[in-house]
Amino acid sequence: MAWFTGSDGTVTFNVTQNATTGLATLFTVSLATDPQITSNLDLIFTVVTSPDAQDADYWGHMPKR
Repeated sequence: MAWFTGSDGTVTFNVTQNATTGLATLFTVSLATDPQITSNLDLIFTVVTSPDAQDADYWGHMPKR
């Protein structure tokens, strides 16, 4: 797939992960004109039932107890 930035240098797209376990997934992008130039980001798919705490096993939204 290829996306191109707008005049402001940004691009917006939707990413989904069905049945996520609340893990960070590495996302790599590259330039269409030079695929050897890349950038990596973590995509974080959260779990509603996991606490938002530093020592939690998964990324989540639940308040800390």
